Amino acid sequence: MRTYIFGAWQRLVLLLKSEFSPYLPQVIPSLFRVATLNPEMSISGGKEGHLTDILNELKPANESDKTMNVNTSDTEEKDVAI
Repeated sequence: MRTYIFGAWQRLVLLLKSEFSPYLPQVIPSLFRVATLNPEMSISGGKEGHLTDILNELKPANESDKTMNVNTSDTEEKDVAI
């Protein structure tokens, strides 16, 4: 739900430009709260925990492949907020 609100704010900023500034005191605190979230996730059969803790436990299937991409609704909201 927040993603839709942040997307709407983003479109309003692009449309209104500097005229959006009176609304910033109401918008910025929400953006900072979402940007500082530590997303929660779980892996099937495992227990829930913070994303960083779970990722530290995961090992790449191929040692030459050191990259991983994990998306959750929380990470998508952080991306939009930032």
